[in-house]
Parts: sequence; structure tokens; C-alpha cells
Amino acid sequence: FYLEQSVITPPGLFRASASRQSDLIHLIKDCTTMCAKTPFTPPHSLRLFLCCIVLTSLLAPTINALPPAIDIALHAQSNFNEHGWVAGSEVTTMGMKAALDSHPEVNKVGIFSPFNYGDLDVYDVVITEGYTGTLPRFIHAVRSANPDVVILHYLLDLYPHADTIIDLDVDAYLTNSKVLEERVQSHGFRSFWLPLAVDTNAFQKEMNGGSGNGNKYSDIDLVYVGQYSPSKTHLKGLLVEASEFANERGLNFTIYGHGWGRFREAFEGTEVLDNWRGVLPFNDLSDVYSSAKLVLGTTEEAQEELGMINNRVFEALACSRRILLPVGRGEMTRGLKAVLGEDLERVGVYVTDTNEGSVRGRLEELWE
Repeated sequence: FYLEQSVITPPGLFRASASRQSDLIHLIKDCTTMCAKTPFTPPHSLRLFLCCIVLTSLLAPTINALPPAIDIALHAQSNFNEHGWVAGSEVTTMGMKAALDSHPEVNKVGIFSPFNYGDLDVYDVVITEGYTGTLPRFIHAVRSANPDVVILHYLLDLYPHADTIIDLDVDAYLTNSKVLEERVQSHGFRSFWLPLAVDTNAFQKEMNGGSGNGNKYSDIDLVYVGQYSPSKTHLKGLLVEASEFANERGLNFTIYGHGWGRFREAFEGTEVLDNWRGVLPFNDLSDVYSSAKLVLGTTEEAQEELGMINNRVFEALACSRRILLPVGRGEMTRGLKAVLGEDLERVGVYVTDTNEGSVRGRLEELWE
């Protein structure tokens, strides 16, 4: 059973989870004990005993040399069930959990968020994603529980301030910005460039019907999913031109996200908010993206300056959908090319400048 359930590579290296390693050792010991106590006929007893000795001598050194399985805690900025809305931070931590859960040396992965610390245990590694007011206390708690814990902060923006983030009691920083990686290192801190990615089990083409009749979002042509923020400098222009284009062409332009009703004044005189359908159910994002003919994207101005590529790009591409991005600074384009290659349009990423009419012109090109 253990040979079938584990991966053994010549000349007999045993790679298994810590619990399975322990089970195997106990199994061998039990067999050895049984040989000593059970009145088998000598040939069978000797054969079984020798087999146990061989297995023990071959496997024990390798098992003892393997690192123990580790427990990892992830910290997100929000929790949909608790707060009623989805932030990119939660999507990121769920994707990291899916990846870490599949790693043979990981025992368990827990996800925590503000006011959601019920099962806080001893962890070997902690990865925090995004800053919240409770984060310093969370870091203090996990370090108090295990002084040897390794804590990494995934630096995906500079909120609330660079000094606040640098003051966090962490061992190193991860970041999706080449610019920020070098800047953090210049201040004497360890940092590593790690672009965002996507869980292709959660985001894929036609996951639950795609654009066919089996998908309740099959009528969508253009879609934007996200919250409105004045710091997303190019978002208003993007949505206004997309709304006008869709109305003229008779297309279905849809917006999903939290709190758009609070910003009616910002869109006064436009028809943008007529396209808002409220908050998207948590598990429906893949269905929406795989249904839409085109996904619209943008990012925070500060993130754009640092060349940070957000989740939306990878999620749309995983669903085999094109994405249109207004880009005002060259660093953003360089960031995209560093991850996706020089020919962005080949992979489905279409970039436009932020001049008035540029989004409209790009939409007309893409709809030909």
C-alpha cells in the first residue's frame, strides 16, 4: 500500500508526507515485533524478518533526512463570508493555499483575516498579503506562539504608507514589482520578486457552461469586476467610453463590484452606473470572465507606477478571454512584458494609452 501511494525514485529514495513516513516506520516495527512473537514456521519467519531489516535499512536514513512537514498560515485583507465583499487579497491567498496544499512537504495551510482568528495555532511559516490595522497584532501572536516562525509579507501595494510596511516584524518581503524589490533591498531588507498568478482549477474556459446556455452570464459582452476608487485614475474614463460604445453597438456592458452606489456623483451625466449589477457571488467570477467577450481592467495609480500586475489579468487569460488595459506609465507596460513576454497581444492583453477617445478607438478595433 505504501509503495503504491508514494513516489519512490531510484535507488529507493522515499518521498512521502510526514504522517505517512511515521506510519511506515511503525508498520515496519510492528512487523519486526510480530516476527519475534508469532510462531511461524522458520522459513516464513526468517523471510519476513529479513524483509523488515532490509526495508528499515533502506528507508530509515532517507526518511530521517527529509524535512518535516510544515504548517503555513496565510493572512488576507478580507473574508467574503465575514465582510460580504471580495478583495483581490482573498483571491490571492486562496490561490496560494491551493498551490501550497499540493506541495508534499506542507502539512496544513490556514487562512486568516481581520476578526477571523478563531483557529490561530502554532505555524512554521506565515505569509501576510496586504496591510490591515490588525496585522501587527496577528504577527505578534504567531511569533509569540513560535519564536522560530518565518514571516513573509507579500508587498502588492504601499498601503497605508511605506514606512508602516517596512516597520512590520517580518523576516523578508515578497513583491510583484521589480522596482519595489530593488527599493526594499536598498534599505537593507530581504525581498524577492514573485509575480501574481492564477489557480487554473478555479479559473478556466467554460468552467460552468462558458458562454453557452448553461451559463447565466452568457449575455455579457464587456465586463468590469471590481470596486470603484478615485485612486484608480483611469477607471472612470475607461468605463465612460466603454458604456458609450456598448450603447451605440447594442452590446451588454456589465459592472460588478461593491459600493458603486456611493459614487453616483462621480458618474453624473453618464450612463455608467446603469450597467452596475451589484456584488458578484464569490464563486461566479470564472463564469463571468469565461462568458464575456472582453474583460476591462485597470489598477491603482501607485501600483501602475511600480509596474504591478494584478489578479484580473491572469484570471481573464486563464478563462481564455482578452483583456483591455488603459496604461498611463511605461513601467506598467514593462511589468506586463516581464511576466507575459514582449508580444502582449499574442497572449490576449491589449494596452491603450489614457488619452480621451483611446479606449473607444481600441474597442472599435477589437470589435471588427
